Amino acid sequence: MRPDPPETAMPGCLSPPRAAASVRVVAPAELDPGVIAAWRELSTHALEPNAYLTPMFVLPALAHLGSALPVRIFLIESECNELIGVGVFNIKRLLPLFGGQFLVGYRSRHSFLSGLLVDLEQAELAVDAFFAFVSRPATCWHGVRFDWLNTDNRLGHLLLESARRHNIWWSESERMRRAVLLPKGEDARALINRIPGYRLKELRRCLRRLGEKGKLDWHIHSGAALTEAVVERFLALEHMGWKGEAGTSVRANPAHEQFFTAMIAGFRETGGVFFTELLHDGRVIASTCNLLSGNSAFAFKIGWDPAYARFSPGMLNELYLLERANEIFGHLDLIDSGSVEGSFIDKLWFDKRELLSGVFATTRTGKLCFALAAARRRLRHGLAGLKTRGAEAWRRSWLGRAIGWLAPARRTLAAGQRQALPRCSQVGPV
Repeated sequence: MRPDPPETAMPGCLSPPRAAASVRVVAPAELDPGVIAAWRELSTHALEPNAYLTPMFVLPALAHLGSALPVRIFLIESECNELIGVGVFNIKRLLPLFGGQFLVGYRSRHSFLSGLLVDLEQAELAVDAFFAFVSRPATCWHGVRFDWLNTDNRLGHLLLESARRHNIWWSESERMRRAVLLPKGEDARALINRIPGYRLKELRRCLRRLGEKGKLDWHIHSGAALTEAVVERFLALEHMGWKGEAGTSVRANPAHEQFFTAMIAGFRETGGVFFTELLHDGRVIASTCNLLSGNSAFAFKIGWDPAYARFSPGMLNELYLLERANEIFGHLDLIDSGSVEGSFIDKLWFDKRELLSGVFATTRTGKLCFALAAARRRLRHGLAGLKTRGAEAWRRSWLGRAIGWLAPARRTLAAGQRQALPRCSQVGPV
C-alpha cells in the first residue's frame, strides 16, 4: 500500500514536530525489560490514568487472548530518551475501494477504555509528537480510531487541539455516558442520599432480611491481604449463574482465566488491585475485582451467588462500598464503573462521564473513506428510524386503528376456521 504522495498530504503534516520528541513503533515481542519498566513507571504518573493501557494489562492480554489483527506499540520518547507516551494499536485495512491501513486503539474483550498514556508534565509534547508522526506523508496510516475515548478531560482536550493544529479531522461515530464515582470531597451520607428513597428502602430491607438469617460482613482485600483464595473465590462466583451458562465468564474459557490470573499478579506487584467481598455467615455471596492506576480506580468484574439473587447481593456489595468510599478511597479522583448505559450500577452511581468513539483522519484518502463510512452509518440509522416512525405513524392513523380494532375478530375467525378443518376433511366418500 502506497501512502498519499507529499503533494496531496495535509499542509500541517509536511514538517516534523517542532518539539524534541520522537516516536518508535515496535511489535510486542520487541519490547525489552527496560522499556516495560519505563512503561510501568509512566502509568503511575500519566496525565489521565488508564489501567487498560498499562503493561500489567496489555501484555497478559496479548499473551493469552491474542489479537486477530497485527498489534504495534508506539513509544513516544523525549530528546533524552525518556518515555513520555505509549499507544497500543491494531492495524486494520481500509475499505477495498481505497486500500491502505489505519490504526485502531487496542482493546481486548476485557478492555473498557482506550486512548493514550502520556506523561503528566510532558503531555502536550507527547501528543504533538504522536500526531506529527502518524500524519507524515511517509507513513501509511490514513487515520487513528479510538473506541470509548474520554474527550471531556485534559487528555481529550489535548488530542482535539493537537489534531486541529495538524489539520487532522475528527469524526465521531458513537457516544455513551458511563457511571463513575467521585469519592473525593463527598462523605458517605451525601453519596447514599443520592439514591432514590424507594430503592434505598428496598436495599435496606434486603440487608435486614439477610441479617435476620445470619451475620453480614464486608471485607476489602488489597496488598498482603489479597491472597490466592480471594482470587479463586471471585472466579468461582463470577462463573455462577447466567455468565457461566452463557460462556461469558472468565472461567468459561481457559485462556481468559490464564489472562486474568497473570494480569492480577502483575497489578498485585504494584499494589494496583483490590477486591471487595460481601459475606453472609462467613460465606462469600458477592465479590468485585477493581484495578488501580495513578489517582483512579477501574471497576473490572463482578460476581455474586445466584442462590441469594432475591437479596440483590451485587447491589448490596456496592452499597457497602459507597458507605466506605470517602474513608477508603478519598485519595482517588475517580472510580470508573466500566459499564454501559443502563447497567445496574446506574441505580447507585449518579455521576457520569461521556465517552466517544470516532476516528482522527490524517490524509485525504482517510477523510474521504471515513466520511463515506459516516454517511453510510447515518443513512442506516435514518432508515431504521424512518421504519420505526413509519410503523408508529401507521398504527396511529385512522385506517391502522380500524384494522387494530378488527384484529381480535380476525383472530377469532381464524381460530374458528382452524377448528372447522377436521370436519371439512370428512366431506366426500369415505
